[in-house]
Amino acid sequence: MKCDICIREAKPHSIDCPRCFRHVNASGYHRHARRVGLKGRYFMDVDLFRCFFTDVAMSDDDLMSPYHVTSSCKIPHDYSVLIPNCAFTAVMKSELADTELVTVVPHLDDHIQKGTPFIRDIIPFAHWNRRPRPKTAVPLFTGLPPAPSGKTCAICIRPPYRTSPYCARCRKIIQNRPDHPATAAGLKESYDPAADGFRCIFSGEVLDTDDMYSPWYLVLDHLVPGQRKVAPSAAWANGMKGKMAYAVFLKALAEFANHIRTEEPFDTSVITRDDWKRNLMHMRLAGRKVA
Repeated sequence: MKCDICIREAKPHSIDCPRCFRHVNASGYHRHARRVGLKGRYFMDVDLFRCFFTDVAMSDDDLMSPYHVTSSCKIPHDYSVLIPNCAFTAVMKSELADTELVTVVPHLDDHIQKGTPFIRDIIPFAHWNRRPRPKTAVPLFTGLPPAPSGKTCAICIRPPYRTSPYCARCRKIIQNRPDHPATAAGLKESYDPAADGFRCIFSGEVLDTDDMYSPWYLVLDHLVPGQRKVAPSAAWANGMKGKMAYAVFLKALAEFANHIRTEEPFDTSVITRDDWKRNLMHMRLAGRKVA
């Protein structure tokens, strides 16, 4: 008996071949949505599944490959429609809808490569589903005596908090970091005095330092995972990068953007197996779920 999804022989007492059975039951949940998605992206001529975003023929058996078969929600947290895509695009999609991802990737690449101004509202974040925002915001360090006049924070133009070299805002960001000098250097490099804020290393937009549930909330990104150097980035951009090295992410972003614009074949050499293996290792160390 033939497999219900592909042309291979089905397992005994099953409607799927061993390969499709493994993909359909990858997480134990949402099997029907996975089956429908896999059927839609199966190509008989190569007997493989192609990525929804890059059209790359995906790897069936190499879990360390950036092009391994995974399934992602078309709309974040809506498991009724799952789309097969390769592992690295699943990480880049993060909490974005499929339409948001294909819209922002070329735009972000244009900003990085050509200096085109980034349009903040290009992503509506209609499905950004972090925890509910608190009803009332409690101001940080209320009622404390002001710092001596004439002094400013070591990073920004605000007055320092009491005897600290940093203001209350910068101190809040730095105090829980294991390496204060590297964090302070990253913040200082991205600080814009005119806006009195920190700019995202990817989009150049001013980041939110108050609302931790915002997609524009400031998070510190390790440019090379495992090394100390950090740079502020928006939560959504940090999610897109995952734990890829900065240079690897830019190459992947540029190739992905070119594929979206021109529909030319995606060059799979931009992310090597070793690059992705390091990415997976750092994602697991950080406690992030690996697709």
